[in-house]
Amino acid sequence: DMQEAVIRANTAVRGLLDFSAPRKLQRRREQLGSLINEALAFLQQELSRNRIHVITQLPSALPRLSLDRNKMLQVFVNVLLNAIQAMPHGGTLTVRTSVTSLDEGAGLHEPWR
Repeated sequence: DMQEAVIRANTAVRGLLDFSAPRKLQRRREQLGSLINEALAFLQQELSRNRIHVITQLPSALPRLSLDRNKMLQVFVNVLLNAIQAMPHGGTLTVRTSVTSLDEGAGLHEPWR
């Protein structure tokens, strides 16, 4: 528990420093599933405390994406924290990744209004 608290504090401080002094993106090829799992592990205590059961559907066959690992981890932690706050009475949170081509995307062929 103590180690997780230190990691959370370190990540929070790193996030504050990123906002105050933006750094150059450090892009490399990563699997989204592993980043999502890391964010979920980081928030495990919060999820348990709020009685939130997590279902993950993270296929390993997804392509690696070129991204800044720390920035995307911050994004996933923020999105998951929003989900936790939106479920004050607990529940089930499903996290799913998939590949969709631009042709299959909903509304992509409609002009902006």
